[in-house]
Amino acid sequence: MVLGDLHLGYEDSSLGIPMRMIFQETLEDLRKVFGAVEKKKGFGAGKGEVDEIVILGDVKHFFGGILDQEWKETRKFFSYLKEKCKKIIVVKGNHDTILEPIAREFGFELADYYLLGKYGFLHGDKMFDALLEKKIKVFFCGHLHPAITLREGVKSERYKCFLAGSWRGKKVIVLPSFFPLVEGADVLIWEGNLGFDFSIEKSEVYLVGDAEVLYFGKMGKFVRG
Repeated sequence: MVLGDLHLGYEDSSLGIPMRMIFQETLEDLRKVFGAVEKKKGFGAGKGEVDEIVILGDVKHFFGGILDQEWKETRKFFSYLKEKCKKIIVVKGNHDTILEPIAREFGFELADYYLLGKYGFLHGDKMFDALLEKKIKVFFCGHLHPAITLREGVKSERYKCFLAGSWRGKKVIVLPSFFPLVEGADVLIWEGNLGFDFSIEKSEVYLVGDAEVLYFGKMGKFVRG
């Protein structure tokens, strides 16, 4: 299982939303994912549902250290994950300046990138030579928080999306943020700041709906705003 950009501990005081409500929504979304896994594989809750979980960075939100609320939420989050899987790997993001104490407490692996067979995993703000090796055929990244705004007349609504494309002969999957409060950056307007020259224009779009992921075709068919 791969997750991207959690930003635990985030607070948007301008919206007046308590952090605990945002965190509870994050956990509820994760429970839905595990529920789908249980239904597909035909087993109940407990360890062994997923062999490995890879988090693509930006576990926490605050740059300068670990705030009290971040610490509480992050401990609860990893306690929940440890009940569900055998191994947790966290790829460090640009927000993850101090994760080592949490990694020591919960025993998860913390790295700049992660390789598993033909797959590679990184945050996305920078590239690593290991991802360029011939054996790596597919890699996953976050950081961009991709989304698309759909418009009909004067109405518009933004949706998180996955982007699937290629770079230097390798398949690239850019994940949306798992953070529930903000849909993300509209890639029709802003191509983002990934640490490699990935062509958003040539990628395919998979839009995240309420109950499923929908294939929306090539990015080129969308009208840029």
